[in-house]
Amino acid sequence: MSKKWTKKRISETIEVLGRHTNYSEALEEIGETKDSLYNAFQRASKQAPTHYLGMHMSGKTPSQSPASTLHTGDKVYSICVINDVHIPNHNEAACKNVMDFIRDEQPDHVVINGDLMDCYWLSSFPKEPGVPDMQAEIDLTVEFLTELREAAPHAKIDYLEGNHEERLKRRLKEMVAFHSLRDFSIPGLLYLDDFDITYHKYKKPLDFNNKTLSIVHGHRVSKHSAYSAKAHLLDDDYMNIIIGHTHRMGMYYKTGHIGRRRALENGGLFDKAKLDYVVNPNWQNGFCMVYLLEDDPSFTQIQPIEMTDEGTFVWRGKLYRQG
Repeated sequence: MSKKWTKKRISETIEVLGRHTNYSEALEEIGETKDSLYNAFQRASKQAPTHYLGMHMSGKTPSQSPASTLHTGDKVYSICVINDVHIPNHNEAACKNVMDFIRDEQPDHVVINGDLMDCYWLSSFPKEPGVPDMQAEIDLTVEFLTELREAAPHAKIDYLEGNHEERLKRRLKEMVAFHSLRDFSIPGLLYLDDFDITYHKYKKPLDFNNKTLSIVHGHRVSKHSAYSAKAHLLDDDYMNIIIGHTHRMGMYYKTGHIGRRRALENGGLFDKAKLDYVVNPNWQNGFCMVYLLEDDPSFTQIQPIEMTDEGTFVWRGKLYRQG
């Protein structure tokens, strides 16, 4: 039986975490599982245990850390937004790095903002040989969702339908013979109920804090970075918006009578070498973190995280890279 989580033990555990940069090694020394440690720190109104990794090596203390000033008990609500993975045309290194990131950060909420699946075999484009068939694509997506739920066991997860998932609905409407099947939908095929993941229809935004933040896959594609997000923000009257779809990273700001507004194009976790239907595309890999204050609905902080084409990025001084 584990010892009681007293204030002294929490402090001692933070000391151990501060001596390590590898979370698995720290857990082994502490003698606890990821879940038990996370729950203990949550009950003690501390940040996720991974926040304290390597703190002594970097010369920081909990009071000096920028993240400590951001998190005040349970008042900060964190959201990790990913989109445009396009399984099986995904960037495997980028996906692994994001899973490691989510394990470390333990966001309160994860939003899959469309095009998790490519639905390649349902497209009207000529098909390349060797691409995994439809069942293999579904199986790979289920593997992704399994790993995501294991990485974020306590997070709320929403899955917003993108235009690529919408391909399946369109095909089903065309094939009348399928209309009698009990469940041939994305939620059924991917066992979303088993993963406790909520599915949302295409073009339906997911709103937070009385619509001060909206996340939607998007359907506009402009020539330049951030222009598509700008069009959604201004033409559709959003306060703050995060979109996918364009495969670009780009941030647009607008300050006026109603305050500061933001629009983000959120890149994606695709492998552009596999999506070879565009020559030299202006695409970037990436995702974002969002922070909301529960006691201040007007507060929204969006932090884009740009990746290299190999899926590498740095967050809070930690390098996320495969190999």
